[in-house]
Amino acid sequence: MSEKQVRGQYTLEFKLEAVRQVKAGQSVAATAKVLGIPKASLSNWVRQSARAPIRGAGDKPAVTPEQMELARLRAEVARLTMERDIAKKTAAYVAQNVLRGTPGQLPDKVPSHRLLRVYNLTFAGCRWRPRS
Repeated sequence: MSEKQVRGQYTLEFKLEAVRQVKAGQSVAATAKVLGIPKASLSNWVRQSARAPIRGAGDKPAVTPEQMELARLRAEVARLTMERDIAKKTAAYVAQNVLRGTPGQLPDKVPSHRLLRVYNLTFAGCRWRPRS
């Protein structure tokens, strides 16, 4: 079996020096061979340096307060959605047990339509669905 390849991580100084050599007139292939890096990586760095500043390994873009707030709100929405789903399933499970006449909980003759109204449920086929 082959081992998993690990991507090379290069420092910002290394990348800038490689790009400087290419811009000084050396070919991309020769510079990549001398530095021992893939030709495609060096080509990408040269292209990227023309568009925007190059980032080194471990450089992370600054996170704005708006992005932090957005991430916090997304996590809160996910948590609340999960809580809501759990509450829905619990209510349906409890209502199903009540309507089946679990011993000792209700008198023997309680009409099911009244229980459906109390728990705000509707019986459709064999699944319990909340009323809209």
